[in-house]
Amino acid sequence: MSLLMRAPKESGSWFWDLDDATEPGLEPALTTAARMSDVLSAHGLLDPQALEWSWFEVGRGGLGIDSGLSLLSRSLGDDELADEIRGCRPGATPARR
Repeated sequence: MSLLMRAPKESGSWFWDLDDATEPGLEPALTTAARMSDVLSAHGLLDPQALEWSWFEVGRGGLGIDSGLSLLSRSLGDDELADEIRGCRPGATPARR
């Protein structure tokens, strides 16, 4: 009989590059992430606890500012999530999409 070993704590994370996979924009990205998360969760491969991202400015690149929101009391499919993400936008940068 084989023995399946398990790490004592988290040992990985998922990163999805959605270029050419979905329409541009935050809502389509969240919809795709919710679908992928549901499939992975159904197989016991993902239990999303937080959403983290880095801020970029068109023509400038990365701003060196990261933000995150807890997913412990909501899902990636939450209708208000996109607005909450936009609410985390750094105040010193121009408003972009």
